[in-house]
Amino acid sequence: MTFRARYAVRAVAVACIIGSGCRCTGTDQSASTRAHDDSVHALLLRELNSELARSEVPDSLDQQRVTFTSDASAAVPSLMYHRAVFRSRRVTHSVASAVVGIRGGRVRVIKTPSDWAYLVAGWSAADSTHALKACLELIGVTRGQSSTVLPTYYQPGQAFPGYVGGDSDFIALHIRDRLTVSTAGATWHIEGWVADPALTVLAHKYDCRVPATALGADSVRLAVIDSLPRPRLGQGS
Repeated sequence: MTFRARYAVRAVAVACIIGSGCRCTGTDQSASTRAHDDSVHALLLRELNSELARSEVPDSLDQQRVTFTSDASAAVPSLMYHRAVFRSRRVTHSVASAVVGIRGGRVRVIKTPSDWAYLVAGWSAADSTHALKACLELIGVTRGQSSTVLPTYYQPGQAFPGYVGGDSDFIALHIRDRLTVSTAGATWHIEGWVADPALTVLAHKYDCRVPATALGADSVRLAVIDSLPRPRLGQGS
C-alpha cells in the first residue's frame, strides 16, 4: 500500500471512528475499523516502549508477547478503554502495560488522573454508586491494571477479590478505617482502602474526587494518602 493510500485509510478512520459523525458503509467501514485499530495499537505500543525504557529491568518489546483488549466504562457513557499488556519470556507476570481511552472525539493515553479527566469532560456521577464505580475505574486505569483485575474498596466483613489471595487475613487485621462517601458542593469525595498486593505494599488508601454536577468538571482528583506495607519475612501480624 502506498503512502497516499495509507493516509486515505487513516483519514477515514479518524473521521468515522473517532468522532466526526459521518457514515461509513461496506468496504469503507471495514477499512476505517482496521485503521482505527492500527492507530490505537500504535499508541499503545509506543507507550509500552516508553515504559520499558524506564523500567528497572530493561527489556525489548516483542510484539508477539503483547495482548490487546478493549472494554467499556461501567461509569462513564461512551468511554472505551483499550489496553495492552506485555509479558516477557523471562517472567510470568506483566512487565509493562498501557491504557488508551476514547470518548467522542477525544483520545488520550491514560497515565494520570488529569488524562482521565480530559476524557470525561462534561460528565458527572449521578449518585454515590456511580461515583464509587468511577473512582475504582480511575484507580485501575492510572495504575495500568488489566480489565480482569477490578479494584475493590475494602469494608469490614467483605470478601476480598480473588487476586488478593493469601494476603487477605493480614490486610483485614490491619485495616480499620471504613469507606467514606460524601459530597461537597459539586464534587463527590470518597476515601477508602483498596487491596493492591505488590512486592512491598499490600493496600493503599485513596482520596478520590469526581464531579457530582457539571459545575464540578474540574474536580477530578486521585491521591494515595496511606498504605499498608507488606510484612517482612517472619513477621507474623
